[in-house]
Amino acid sequence: MNYPLDGSIISIGIINLLPTSRGQITLATTDPTAAPLIDPNFNWTHFDRAVFRTAMPRNMAAFETPEARMVVAEEIPPPGYPALTSQRTEEELDARVRRAAASFYHTDCH
Repeated sequence: MNYPLDGSIISIGIINLLPTSRGQITLATTDPTAAPLIDPNFNWTHFDRAVFRTAMPRNMAAFETPEARMVVAEEIPPPGYPALTSQRTEEELDARVRRAAASFYHTDCH
């Protein structure tokens, strides 16, 4: 996406610091120098999706206040997805989580 770098765009991040989903690493070939296939399997479990499903409406509600409306005009959703409000369905939230949510869990830091 091509956003202006003029301070008119803000971003809110939701971080699941303790995901329960587990991915897998498999060998791509028999060549030991070849990079492995890595599937992080982000947000596969109901718990991981519930973390985002709980936090997202709270963030959205904060930006629907009169004070926030003075500085935030609208959400810019990922391409092909509708803008969300705090009055959204769980299906809409799950679709956004599948499209845009990730983990900041560092597998080498535990």
